[in-house]
Amino acid sequence: MGLLSKYKRHHWDLAFVEAKDGDWLKGDWKFSWVKYSTKKQWFADPFVLDVTDNAIYLLAEEYTYTRGIGRIAKLTIDRKSLEMTEVKILLELPTHLSFPAILRLEDGIYIYPENGASGRQKVYKYNPDNDELSLVSVLIDAPVSDAIVVNDFEKPVILATAKPESNGQRLTVFTSATVLGEYEKAYEIEFKERVARNAGALFKNEGKLIRPAQIFEGKYGYGVGMSFQEVKQEADRMTLTEITKVRPPKGYEAMHTFNMYKGYTVVDAMQYNAPFVHSVLSFFKHR
Repeated sequence: MGLLSKYKRHHWDLAFVEAKDGDWLKGDWKFSWVKYSTKKQWFADPFVLDVTDNAIYLLAEEYTYTRGIGRIAKLTIDRKSLEMTEVKILLELPTHLSFPAILRLEDGIYIYPENGASGRQKVYKYNPDNDELSLVSVLIDAPVSDAIVVNDFEKPVILATAKPESNGQRLTVFTSATVLGEYEKAYEIEFKERVARNAGALFKNEGKLIRPAQIFEGKYGYGVGMSFQEVKQEADRMTLTEITKVRPPKGYEAMHTFNMYKGYTVVDAMQYNAPFVHSVLSFFKHR
């Protein structure tokens, strides 16, 4: 059983992408892959923390096969070679951590990673001088997945899916009087497909506010692509209208994170360590 489990393993690769004609929503992307070994660990859910003359700094989920749950890591990527030159663990808890979303406010940078296994959505203040994270508050006192703060409207809101249906059709909208205050459930948005779970922070594209979301199909345990949805605030409710879907690049089975900052856009993509053996095992499992 242990030997077979090795053949079932997967890993995530990171890539910087460019829209060939400047329009992200046409899905015609050029991928430039980050170079690192996936034998002992891999990285997913990337967010761009900063960019300097020589390096790109990412926050991501770090995962090792031996530990079995994620931690939050700061990754240093050489801008010229795209080699990963340093991995620094910023946050480690007894429960799984992933999706280190970034909130930039006037008084500094805040990180609010996914930690649904703890039953709460917490937010930490990031100190760039020593890379330390200090707990600030609990944003949502409930188990949610891949929360994203939206600070583009009159009042701040958080979009998230609620466990145990994190990969389903319902997106929950939480509201608060202040961006770092406690959020309460306001209402739900239901989709016809399983495209409720966030794939990254909202962004502007040709004057439109866009939400990237994960696509789940069948019994697949990972977002098999991304849905890009236009976001509008009408009266007291938010509306989301899908514009396009983007599938993983050739050779990959899944793709579920999209984030941009300072001219760089980063995504992740999943493939199996032994694709052929995995497909054979899956065939016999489902016969």
